[in-house]
Amino acid sequence: MPDPLDNPVRAALLGAHHRYAVRDGRALAYRPGYSPFAALPDEPAEEDWAALARLVGAHGVAVLFGGTTPVGWTEQRRFDALQMVTRGPRVPVDPTPIDPSPIDPTPVDPTPVDLGPDDLNAVLGLVARTEPGPFLGRTLELGHYLGLRCDGRLVAMAGERMRFAGWTEVSAVCTDPAVRGRGFAGRLVRAVVAGAATRGDAVFLHVLASNVGAVRLYESLGFVVRKQLVIVATSPPRPGLLVAGLHPEADPAHGVDGQGDPGLPDLAPDPFERRVDQGGVAEIAAAPGVLEQFTVGPDPTGVRHETAEDRALPVGER
Repeated sequence: MPDPLDNPVRAALLGAHHRYAVRDGRALAYRPGYSPFAALPDEPAEEDWAALARLVGAHGVAVLFGGTTPVGWTEQRRFDALQMVTRGPRVPVDPTPIDPSPIDPTPVDPTPVDLGPDDLNAVLGLVARTEPGPFLGRTLELGHYLGLRCDGRLVAMAGERMRFAGWTEVSAVCTDPAVRGRGFAGRLVRAVVAGAATRGDAVFLHVLASNVGAVRLYESLGFVVRKQLVIVATSPPRPGLLVAGLHPEADPAHGVDGQGDPGLPDLAPDPFERRVDQGGVAEIAAAPGVLEQFTVGPDPTGVRHETAEDRALPVGER
């Protein structure tokens, strides 16, 4: 039996995230506003790629786990990444309160706080400052997100993105540049892992292979590399080359022919479909039934990209 970790987007959209899915045949993707990730079967056929093209639309971009795309598709960006896992609740929960730097007396809430819709502007502001990967207007709804505040300002966060049976993905791990070096990222990752453990879930994450500092941090927290992989942002062929086009009024939840999968919900109006985050990480400009336009940022994995300044920090303090 295939391991769902080898195709995590598909496993999530067929599992815990089925209500966020749009589908055409065997091609799956997240609804507009949630995530730019899409998925195909482990061994996609020509008709599966044609179905994904209809979901994406002629001017859209699909972000896929896997490095091979068929003739006619345009590869926008390619990322070498690592998938890391920890088996069960093996990342210890640190009971020690976070201590502010002695050279900066700004008070810090020692307890991570839940992030919800009322925190969206603060979250998108932190995303713009740190670029942890694609984070859209409704990504917060995919799982449980936690944050830390300095003097009322959100300065660090981490949370859950993909979920399926027995597994939860840690994502959106980022810290404001002004407060890096205090162990905030590690504290939040521990908290997310502990929350997943209460459901009996093990934890996985994705990180750029070049982000050496982040890899070392996760190793110090008990994660191990499971596999190397490639993440590709790719665009379908232009109109005229597609087997079938997607009409703007088509509802991918029911397929182009109106049949689709009865287990997937109708698409409700999405008030976030025109939201554009200020960091250039992702842009939602979708007509109903078409995946959002996606401006590919520096890191699609959900882990903040390491800077030269970060590499000078000790392990566990990034």
